[in-house]
Amino acid sequence: MKKTYNNIANITKTIGVTKENNLCKLMEEIGELSQNINIEFGIKNGILNINNIKGELADCIQILMSISNQYGITYNELVLELGIKNNKWLKKYKAKAKIKIRITSSKKK
Repeated sequence: MKKTYNNIANITKTIGVTKENNLCKLMEEIGELSQNINIEFGIKNGILNINNIKGELADCIQILMSISNQYGITYNELVLELGIKNNKWLKKYKAKAKIKIRITSSKKK
């Protein structure tokens, strides 16, 4: 994933994507993801296609990584922040759900 993150950084710099472009494109891709998911709930007509959802999720993640790069956030910093957020999320919902969830570390040993 780190290689992908760095490739996205290079693409962003090479083609000159702006923060404004990324933000607008992110909103567009989130809308497309929402449309695909809304098929499952009957809000939108169509046939649920997991490949479409995977594609839209990948589009969103790609743009988010590009934005992260534009703000000088490294892959390691982002992974660390995700770990912190996951722990907060776990603490918040673990008591409500009364379930046991184990979060694995992404650190290399």
